[in-house]
Amino acid sequence: MTTKLYEEHDYIQKELGFDLNWYRLDNSKASRIQSKIDGLNFDDHSNYDALIEEAIDKVLKMREVFKNRLK
Repeated sequence: MTTKLYEEHDYIQKELGFDLNWYRLDNSKASRIQSKIDGLNFDDHSNYDALIEEAIDKVLKMREVFKNRLK
């Protein structure tokens, strides 16, 4: 993960409106940023519609917030 992104992580999370888990993989060319979706249970399909909507909303928000930072 670029140091610049991590240095801005508090601002990024505030802009997103939700927390992220930041994983720096020092021995790799890549790092990982993760967002958890509470209530996800692959054995219980009763709330899948709401969870899919949440996932889509988070992805769209992350795209908007990160797009200018990743140029």
